[in-house]
Amino acid sequence: MPYKIEHKGGYVEVSLSGDPCQYELLEVLRQLRQRDPRKETPDLWVVADETVFPVEWHQPIAATVKGLCRKDMVGARSAIVAPDRLHKAQLEMYRHQARHLPFELQIFTCRDEAGEWLIE
Repeated sequence: MPYKIEHKGGYVEVSLSGDPCQYELLEVLRQLRQRDPRKETPDLWVVADETVFPVEWHQPIAATVKGLCRKDMVGARSAIVAPDRLHKAQLEMYRHQARHLPFELQIFTCRDEAGEWLIE
């Protein structure tokens, strides 16, 4: 699963494409924590059309993210941009698993709306 992490206009953008691999996704999370240990900067995840995360990954990924959260974290927002309504529905299931995280998470199908929400 190729990925790219870039700083853009007030947030960090993570672009994901290709077949997902849990190890690579965990590596992205590790890199984000290393760059911003207190999650002071919002992040925007852009998921390509061919990238689908199996439902059985949702809970372990949410648990891993929670484990990476420090007690002194700021907890800036996270947004995920799905390529279509089907992907959005699948990612809403992840959002449900991640409801206990100490930051807001929303799923969008429009990149501009997601970016605006992040920097509100």
